[in-house]
Amino acid sequence: MVHVQTISADNSAIGLRDSVHIPGGRQRIVFGFTGLSLASPERVLFRYRLDGFDHGWSEPVAAREAVYTNLSPGSYRFRVMASNPDGVWSNNEATVGLQVDPLFWQTWWFRLIALLACVAATAAVYRMRLHQMTRRLSDLFDERLAERTPHRPGAS
Repeated sequence: MVHVQTISADNSAIGLRDSVHIPGGRQRIVFGFTGLSLASPERVLFRYRLDGFDHGWSEPVAAREAVYTNLSPGSYRFRVMASNPDGVWSNNEATVGLQVDPLFWQTWWFRLIALLACVAATAAVYRMRLHQMTRRLSDLFDERLAERTPHRPGAS
């Protein structure tokens, strides 16, 4: 039988519940687990996976913790299984749901505001350049018109 005992994020303990929230910006998440074997506990092996991150189960290990770094915001499910000293994997697995919260600049609304700001800045630069070119063409037009328009004597 296997059991997830602890979860910590950047060395801060996180309360173990069915679904765990990890604050944004945490770099290192550690899952601590144990498996029971009265015959020879040192021969118990574990394999684990983090659904939403890992593509498959880890190699069997004797270590009783799994470490993940730099997880992107999102939903995950940590799963761990234990084998008995004979190498037979248990049908039971321990699972914990995990939600890594985004930092403010990783949210959809911040990205939308940044996109809108870029579009507005591009439009402002375009309008400024268009205004400069229009003024330059107008000055050139006035200059050419002045060259081609005869001055009448006595006109002010």
